[in-house]
Amino acid sequence: MIGALATLLLGHVLADFVFQSRRLAEAKRQQHRGLLTHIAIVALSHAACLAPSTILEPRGAAHWLWLVPALAVVHGLIDAAKIAIERRVGGERLSTFLGNQAMHAVTLFAAAAIGPSVRVPPLLFDVIVLTIAFVLVTIAGSAVVRLVLARHPLPANAKDDDANANEDRSRPDAIRMGHTIGILERSLGPAN
Repeated sequence: MIGALATLLLGHVLADFVFQSRRLAEAKRQQHRGLLTHIAIVALSHAACLAPSTILEPRGAAHWLWLVPALAVVHGLIDAAKIAIERRVGGERLSTFLGNQAMHAVTLFAAAAIGPSVRVPPLLFDVIVLTIAFVLVTIAGSAVVRLVLARHPLPANAKDDDANANEDRSRPDAIRMGHTIGILERSLGPAN
């Protein structure tokens, strides 16, 4: 089960954090086509991550043929519920983000429990775990920081007037710069 769980978790973090751009995340909230695109990416990401193990252990491949699409559809339903809640509460919140990811984790555990075993060589398992950790710390961590800071806005610099301070924080290039700096800082780890 641990090999299946690691492989499914890798597919999930790649689909939700690497292959899902900010534009696609916004499109999911605005139109069904965005959500359907994300569901397709989730299915392809899981299929790609499971492909090597199904080659090594072809007896389980048929089981994954129905489980991967089912997992992608459930992923889409969870995301649709998150979007509906966000519309009711007035936008994205840390609680909706964490609740969404917790529900995805439950479905991944369930899929790993009912799916066939996935044989992952030890070195590949280490690479999978390190990749998951890196994506969670950098990209998912960036989302958590963004949501926490949105709830607790920083005061404007005393030297700047309020209009200029608000304008600078809302500029897309300044936001992207802060996002990139945050990812670099989390990638480098503690600065001792």
